Amino acid sequence: QKRLDQMRILNGSVAVSGPGITISVDGGEKVTSANVLDAVQELRDAGAESIDVGGHRVIASTWFSDVDGSAGVQGDKLPSTFTITAIGDPHTMSTAMAIPGGVTDTLTQAGARVKVTEGATNKITSIAGAK
Repeated sequence: QKRLDQMRILNGSVAVSGPGITISVDGGEKVTSANVLDAVQELRDAGAESIDVGGHRVIASTWFSDVDGSAGVQGDKLPSTFTITAIGDPHTMSTAMAIPGGVTDTLTQAGARVKVTEGATNKITSIAGAK
């Protein structure tokens, strides 16, 4: 059962909750899909167990592309204000987001306002493939 539960989390077929961070991005119309992908990769490197970008559950097959000049997930354009939620060790992930020249700096240089918030109980309710 434990293995099945882990597989459901990995393939994004169940909601998850736990400690983590929320990254609020305001002014995202200047943010590209490459910026969002960099954030996702940095979160994974920092141990994120589950990630949601703007209401889209991120799994191994999730793709990012620019849509009408702005960042998009699975072909859907992200709004100018969106959040990235990650479940995992909050301190490790927030530290990774603050590395000079890293995600927060890059998004800020793209013209977005970025706020990283640690949470004891974050929830990701999005399901992979669902709209």
